Amino acid sequence: MKNRILIEEALAELCNEYGEPEKMIERARKLITDFLASQTAANVGKFDLSKFVAKDDLRPVMTGIYNDPEGYKVATDAHTLCALRSDVSGFEGQVISPKGEVISQEYQKYPNWRVVCPAYIGDGTEFLEVKNPIDIKRVAELWKSAKIEAKASGEVVVFDYEYSGGETIRLKGEYLVKFITFLNAYPEAKVYIYDDTRPIYAIDKDGNRCLLVPLKKELSSWYKEKIVNI
Repeated sequence: MKNRILIEEALAELCNEYGEPEKMIERARKLITDFLASQTAANVGKFDLSKFVAKDDLRPVMTGIYNDPEGYKVATDAHTLCALRSDVSGFEGQVISPKGEVISQEYQKYPNWRVVCPAYIGDGTEFLEVKNPIDIKRVAELWKSAKIEAKASGEVVVFDYEYSGGETIRLKGEYLVKFITFLNAYPEAKVYIYDDTRPIYAIDKDGNRCLLVPLKKELSSWYKEKIVNI
């Protein structure tokens, strides 16, 4: 925001010097908005597994990355979950914080992530492959502008994603952004949806996977929503 203000002030001085200041300032603002949105799209596309861990001290075991003995690194915040194929030799069964510290599982074991992300997803039996892929760049651009507007009005940004012939699923903005970083990092991953009440999944041929839990539309009255259609 500070950079934007400085750029606008500099351009305003140039516009005043060369005439038609109002038209030129308006054009300059549009160019700045387009530029910043493109930068946001690039930033949103950076994948980091540690961003999927929980920040909640009530669930300390979920504030780290789980080294699944079967060769996965897993992170979840209960709204999103990401599991990546990885060599976990020497760390099997351990939960490691983003700072590299081992998190105790004496009083709380890491949740069974396979229950919510089963292996049969993608075999064509229940979940349908989405034919309308999520436009990563567009979501990033919409997220930036919607987040600013929502902050000013006290709203929560949610996206209504039309995945098939008028069927939509409602996704909370901050979690959808995490999900699309996975899609950007693993472009061969296919997206699967059962309906608007179950998680949306993305899985590639190597078994790397990510899920996102949707919002229940009937609970929308609990807080003010800024709905964005994609």
